[in-house]
Amino acid sequence: MIKQILFIFIILISEQGLAQNTWFKMYDRQTFGYTSNNMLLQNDTLVHVHAFYNFDIQGSDIAIDLLDAENGELYSSDSLTYSQFSNNLYTPNHLIQNEDKDMEVAFSQVDTVGPHYWSVFVYNLNDKTYKASNTNIDTLDSSVTGLFTIYQDKYMIAYYVDVTENKQRYDIWKMYNDSFSIIYSSKVARVCASCHKISFTDLQEDNQSNRNLFLTQLDQWEFSGGPANWEVDILKLDTAGNVIWKCRPNTRDTFNTTFPKMVQKPNGNLLVMWNDQYIKEGMNKTGTNYYEELNDDMTLWITEIDYQTGKVLWSKDLFQYLSRKTRVQYQYINIKYAKLQPDNSIIWVGDLSAHKSFPVMLKTDLEGNPIWYRQYEIYPDDSGDKGMKAHSFVRTSDGGFIIAGEYENRYGEMTGGAEHWQRPALLKVDEYGCYEPGCQETDGIFSKQSIYKLCKIYPNPASDVVRIELPVNHHLKDYSIALHSYTGQKLTGVNAESIDISQLSVGIYFIQITNTKTNHYETHKIIIER
Repeated sequence: MIKQILFIFIILISEQGLAQNTWFKMYDRQTFGYTSNNMLLQNDTLVHVHAFYNFDIQGSDIAIDLLDAENGELYSSDSLTYSQFSNNLYTPNHLIQNEDKDMEVAFSQVDTVGPHYWSVFVYNLNDKTYKASNTNIDTLDSSVTGLFTIYQDKYMIAYYVDVTENKQRYDIWKMYNDSFSIIYSSKVARVCASCHKISFTDLQEDNQSNRNLFLTQLDQWEFSGGPANWEVDILKLDTAGNVIWKCRPNTRDTFNTTFPKMVQKPNGNLLVMWNDQYIKEGMNKTGTNYYEELNDDMTLWITEIDYQTGKVLWSKDLFQYLSRKTRVQYQYINIKYAKLQPDNSIIWVGDLSAHKSFPVMLKTDLEGNPIWYRQYEIYPDDSGDKGMKAHSFVRTSDGGFIIAGEYENRYGEMTGGAEHWQRPALLKVDEYGCYEPGCQETDGIFSKQSIYKLCKIYPNPASDVVRIELPVNHHLKDYSIALHSYTGQKLTGVNAESIDISQLSVGIYFIQITNTKTNHYETHKIIIER
């Protein structure tokens, strides 16, 4: 009897974990540009900040959307319209939340007749009002690319351009109530094809000491007119801007380093993930290439850097693992955001460009070994070359993840050429990165998941009858519908737009719907409860 009770208890716990909500939402608003760490989770309210085109002011604006993290439903939407003439607001790269539950958003702005300047606004999540921060500074020739709170101090990365001298520079500003100081700058670089351009891409705290910072910088040059030659440097700085050490994760001379993302381990050491996208000039087998060449065997690498010395301890590539998972010629993966998890694993999120963009999630242990990989195809019928790009994620209260990004239907393939759009998108998956629960049981095989659903299933959960709503102007005769158990066993075929489930046991089931004319397919999870 005790064994039976224990078995039932385990099943209930298992089903509760498997019943995590998953969803995909795309909002009817024209977005654009690269958005980075642009989400906050306050209890179960998701705050999503992104750029969009505001038709009222005929220009770009910053949107603040509040959503239900459980189902993606929109609570409210606001914008940071500066004025009707501010029609070139750039996407905020970072946002922070202070002790008063206010959210600060930094963005650059280009006046219609003037140079760059930047602004910081404070948005109150409770009363949905915003005001200019005390740290507004009109620099005229700098634009903000990052806003960070590190051990209660506020830092900003700014990009300085001297148009008259054709020079550029990156600065780290340490912010005060009404002033700032530049604590670290890159060397001034001329803008030219063969010149090196140093850019700062990320600033992170040191989990071992509040007196240090970690900076990720790119060393770029453009022999062929495009920024394809990249190297990555990780710098350990003190909070006054003095360099403690500098490390280049790539120790090979043959390949360039692109798209770096850094995570600090609990012991202080750093893990850096990067892509060997290009073969350096003169480094191919014949030694005859004058410019960089695309590396057909490109893949992700992980390097560990010693906290004290800045020395590379080891590097490993994921080529064999990703070759099984992605099934493309090369692994053109750009990791955008990564975070250490409570179980001492790391979640890395980005996108794979293989004809079109697919959001990806990769989970590794602290030694860089893959645990699982997920790749999501949002619109299987989209034959274009853009797709969804993922930029960041948050962990939800049920243990799952919400990925933020944007979907671009650039050439209108999904609308017969009639409509072209680029819209903000959110994807909710479970704790295993699965859109359809149970995908972790097939981690040994190709893991691409198709997501977009044309049909609706309701009610869900259900007890007696489940109804199927087909798209407008679609006919049941064009569809093949089947009901499956959680283990994948086909229980019955369906020839009507409703399913009698009154005789089925409580639990999780799946409805497979296939359009026999277009081959569009989708799977819906349903929960039977009484």
